[in-house]
Amino acid sequence: MRITKSYLNYASLYDIGKLAYFIEIDEKKGYFVDEKKLVEDIFSYNVIFIIGDVFKERDAVKKLCSLLIKNNNNVTIHSIGDCVNIPIGLGMYTHNIKYHVLVQNNIELERKVITWFIKAQADFLFNIDIESDIDNSLLIANEYEIPYKYVTMYKSGIVYGNELKELINTCLKNNVNFLIDFGEMFWPVKEEKVEEDGDTYYDILEVKENEEK
Repeated sequence: MRITKSYLNYASLYDIGKLAYFIEIDEKKGYFVDEKKLVEDIFSYNVIFIIGDVFKERDAVKKLCSLLIKNNNNVTIHSIGDCVNIPIGLGMYTHNIKYHVLVQNNIELERKVITWFIKAQADFLFNIDIESDIDNSLLIANEYEIPYKYVTMYKSGIVYGNELKELINTCLKNNVNFLIDFGEMFWPVKEEKVEEDGDTYYDILEVKENEEK
């Protein structure tokens, strides 16, 4: 498995406020980590986030999730990535794995992939940074027959005041879910690079004080 970042932080999207371990995957830019060794280090955490090329590095993710669940049956694994491939060999772990798939306008979708994630009760995430994104998101949901109870609209970055109110009202009007990153607002982090054996990567991130006056 190729990882760009791995760190301990509080969950800010799902299972908000729970201590969680985060793993960010990039099949091209990441440094190699053995899944078995990684599990030995993190299996005691009950909340794990796997983010990035989750549905591209399918074999590695399957191995990692299987080992995590074998060592900790109480673990909840949140998989967040583009809606491009069907996970393999993980259908038996519906109690432990929660799928959150990013749906982007510039990525071609396959109906069989969408259908699989619907059956898995995945959370379909639509970024609505501009107003036209709202209609586009609903069009995609309708075209692929995604139940609105699985549709979530979100805005990246810090969202508050009228912008947050507008987001909530839009989602309420269309009977879909909304999502914001509470960590961006209340416990922002700073990235620290670590160099080891010639590799540069991101390790544990340190929570910093909110600088807002």
